[in-house]
Amino acid sequence: MPDYKTLGPINLIPEKQIAIEFEHSVESSDGSSGTSGSSGSSGSSGTSGIDGTSGTSGTSGTSGSSGSSGTSGSDGSSGSSGLSTHYLHTQDTTATVWTVIHNLGNKYPVIDVIVNDKSVQGTYDEPEITFVSTTTLTCTFDVETEGYCSVWGNI
Repeated sequence: MPDYKTLGPINLIPEKQIAIEFEHSVESSDGSSGTSGSSGSSGSSGTSGIDGTSGTSGTSGTSGSSGSSGTSGSDGSSGSSGLSTHYLHTQDTTATVWTVIHNLGNKYPVIDVIVNDKSVQGTYDEPEITFVSTTTLTCTFDVETEGYCSVWGNI
């Protein structure tokens, strides 16, 4: 009869113990070789880990300081004083040519000729005006006339 020997417990899985028995023959005859065992099957693949979360965005930098102001421009020239100068010529004797000396310093002043208390601008008897210089102009009529010539300079 074969002699069986019992070995102590072997820890294969934590907290579970099993006993394994081996057969040991006392007789000394050679036995035949055993057959090879079959290979075990491959284990299944593990699951992938979860993706991590993205980090937070950084904060914006501070704005730079303002540049210095530029230099001021040069002063402009003085403007004209507008209708500040006026001369009224009185022609109290009848004449076909009135010489008006206004001394306003403007060769082309604004004028208005008045005859019988009415302006003649735009009428059939409007005189021909000749701008002689910056101080003088003439009014030429078809007939002898008396009245006023109003002159404005610095326009």
